[in-house]
Parts: sequence; structure tokens; C-alpha cells
Amino acid sequence: EKFSVQFHTIVRAFKVARLCCPVQVQQLKPDAAALEEFSNFPFVNDNTIANLANELPDYLAAVDGVTLGNEDEKVTWWAAQRETLPHWSALVKLEVASNPA
Repeated sequence: EKFSVQFHTIVRAFKVARLCCPVQVQQLKPDAAALEEFSNFPFVNDNTIANLANELPDYLAAVDGVTLGNEDEKVTWWAAQRETLPHWSALVKLEVASNPA
């Protein structure tokens, strides 16, 4: 059962990580409640989630109609957003740094 709980936690973390993709988030259309799943990451706390929720409308507006063809374009897009979406861009930076791939 412990394995099952750990597996589900990992799956939930991967699912919520999709919200950091400017292309996928357009299709997922998350609300503030969906951001609670970020708590599965050890570097995300309640304050971070609250800040992400506050920036969510601006994030969704910024990605509207954005098409990015590859990972380099996504990195460039996030770098350009660091002033307007500081909490989201900081989260993306932490997520990329913690990804062993």
C-alpha cells in the first residue's frame, strides 16, 4: 500500500507539472484549486501556491494563443515572463532544476 500511495503522489506531481507548460496550460484551463497539487513538490509551500493562484489569471491571459514548438522556445518564453509572472517563472526554474532528465 505504501508503494501505491507513493505512486499516486508521483503521478499527481507529474500531472500538475503540466501547468508549467505554456502550451498545455491553455488546454487544461486550471483554476486555483488545481494548484493545490503543487504541494506534492518538496520546494512548494502554501505561500507559493497562494502566490501562483494570484498570478494565475495573468498567466492564462499571457499564454492565450501562444504556440511554442520546442523546449528552447518554452525556456525563452518563461525568461521573458519573469517580471510579469515572478512566482510562476521561479517555480518553473525550480522544477527544471529538480528534474533529473
